[in-house]
Amino acid sequence: MMEITSRENPLIRDYTHLRDNRAYRRETGRFVLEGARLLADALESGVRMETAFFTDAAMEKHAALCQTAGQKGVRVCMVGSSVAVKLADTSAPQGIFATAFMLDKAFALDKIKLGGVYAALEDISDPGNLGTILRTAEALGLSGILLSKGCTDIYAPKVVRASMGAVFRTAFLQVDDLPAALSLLNDNGIQTLAALAGGTTRLLTQLDLHGGVVVAIGNEGAGLTDACVKVCKPFTIPMKGRAESLNAAAAAAIVMWEIMRGR
Repeated sequence: MMEITSRENPLIRDYTHLRDNRAYRRETGRFVLEGARLLADALESGVRMETAFFTDAAMEKHAALCQTAGQKGVRVCMVGSSVAVKLADTSAPQGIFATAFMLDKAFALDKIKLGGVYAALEDISDPGNLGTILRTAEALGLSGILLSKGCTDIYAPKVVRASMGAVFRTAFLQVDDLPAALSLLNDNGIQTLAALAGGTTRLLTQLDLHGGVVVAIGNEGAGLTDACVKVCKPFTIPMKGRAESLNAAAAAAIVMWEIMRGR
């Protein structure tokens, strides 16, 4: 087992570069995760791991996890407390960090399941929202997620944490032109829906949600672009209170649950 005491160790520099730089993650096909639960979930989900870093205290507390990682071929390193501080991206770190390889969870647009249910996310910028939507989608059994190129990085550390491991198991596809992708799916017989805060009298509860469905959820502040709305059937969530709109993750959860409820 390697022991790392220097904050300038190449493995430590590599980790922090992956943590902080989206382009480097894409270039190397790797990402980082932090915490005992995420590491255990990644190992159980078949994620190909590279290196795991444990503080001495974490290694003692999570001995079984450390052993499992080593048995699965993960390079295990012990790090000093000052090194752990440099690695940490949370306010209360557990002393467990790891690098992993991105998963092959993409699906081809022309091979999409015609009877499946998908969420199409346009320019979701908040990592917490994206991670929460992934977590909800996996919990409800959606077939997959479409992401516009303007969405925050699905492998950003905050997204991975907020997804609670759902990113390891959820099929997704990033598309350069989301309106064109929605139009193609519509042409192939999949109902395309657009969730709006207002501007339509059609309610979610009035829709026929049988068969294949793709529901588009827009940016937290701007909502969906006109180009996306144009190729979809717009609807809104019925609300009795005085709130004008819902948080993107909350709206997505309501919509996805309603679609999956009768399946």
